[in-house]
Amino acid sequence: MGKPQKNTASTATPTPKRTRSESSTRTSTSPEKSFTDVLGSIDKKLTSLDARLALVEVLHKEFQALRESLEFSQAQVVSLAAENQTLRGNVKELTEKMSQLSGDNRKMKESTLDIQARSMRDNLAPYVDVICVNSYFSWYHDPGHLEVIPIQLNTQFENWHRTYQKPIIQSEYGADSVPGVHNDPPMMFTEEYQKLVLQSYHDIFDQKRKQFVIGELIWNFADFMTSQGVTRVVGNKKGIFTRQRQPKAAAFILKERYWRLANETGKLPLWTKYPCPL
Repeated sequence: MGKPQKNTASTATPTPKRTRSESSTRTSTSPEKSFTDVLGSIDKKLTSLDARLALVEVLHKEFQALRESLEFSQAQVVSLAAENQTLRGNVKELTEKMSQLSGDNRKMKESTLDIQARSMRDNLAPYVDVICVNSYFSWYHDPGHLEVIPIQLNTQFENWHRTYQKPIIQSEYGADSVPGVHNDPPMMFTEEYQKLVLQSYHDIFDQKRKQFVIGELIWNFADFMTSQGVTRVVGNKKGIFTRQRQPKAAAFILKERYWRLANETGKLPLWTKYPCPL
């Protein structure tokens, strides 16, 4: 009866050994798992640190760009301040010149007499320095007859100069032309007629320019509206430009003439001459 009990006791002893073995196994795997977790945690922190470093690098570049932008803006401010100072000086100089020009113009206006003489027997003509004459030969006088211009214009100049021995300015001359109206032979109000009137005047101007004719003023720069009348075609059409500032054929006649006169002075640099010889 007693032996079986010993066997029972002997069979019960191995159980604790298995328990220790399993416990030992669990204890041996726990450090490995902990090490993996540590590595994972370090990797996450390093990744986070890389992201922060990348952000710092981006912020550094943006700061550098902002700094360069500020430096450029500061340089622009300095440049604008210097330019503004120069402009202030220019404005002051121009203001002084305008004041002087206004004073000179006022004096000139006070010294100008519009005697509106209809003949050379005017009592005030001997007391002026320069005589200005307006004439519209072949337009208001002998309309349509271009051949009278050289004769009448030459006679006009010679009579005024012979009588008063004064320099003369042709202060008005010209003819009306309706833009786009053409005719051959040239007729009044066509662009061809206006061109021939100007050229006929210019021929006499060039003859007298070396003697006593000192200036010429075309009438007019551009067409303009007037009151209605039988002598007007929707306004005054004596302009070499239309009311919309488009050139008529006569504009190119004057362009060539004025450049030629400017070149003949010998005072223009080569690169400003027309046509440019360089």
